Amino acid sequence: MVIESCASQLAPVITHLFNLSLSQSSVPSTWKHSTVVPVPKISHPKKESDFRPISVTPLLSRVFEKLFVRDYFFPSLPNEILANQFAFRPTGSTTVALISFTHNVAELLEESPYVRCVLVDFSRDFDIVRHLVLFQKLQRPIIHRELVGQLSY
Repeated sequence: MVIESCASQLAPVITHLFNLSLSQSSVPSTWKHSTVVPVPKISHPKKESDFRPISVTPLLSRVFEKLFVRDYFFPSLPNEILANQFAFRPTGSTTVALISFTHNVAELLEESPYVRCVLVDFSRDFDIVRHLVLFQKLQRPIIHRELVGQLSY
């Protein structure tokens, strides 16, 4: 890979790009483009719903996003918000979520003879989202008043 073999020469340039993006609150337009690739959900797909769209984004865009989330986004969120979040965290996984769930149920069973659980699977719902409508909603400015006072910049 070119970036890996030229890392020492490219590091100052990439660092400058990242710092420039942070100082201007903007990223290069080429980082905003992706290629959507259909990936089969099942062995022998026969219809569109048997595929999951995967966005292939530029490498520098992914690296920048990962660094931004780690260094700026997560530290600005109160810990209570992330307490029960397992996805998109370095220590989060389905296994950790299941262990936490099992532990909570076991604790509740110590106090009560039964535990009621409601489990909802949204995995198929994301396959039927009307992407144009979602995109239009995401373009609208949204202000969460309860979070504005809690975020530090």
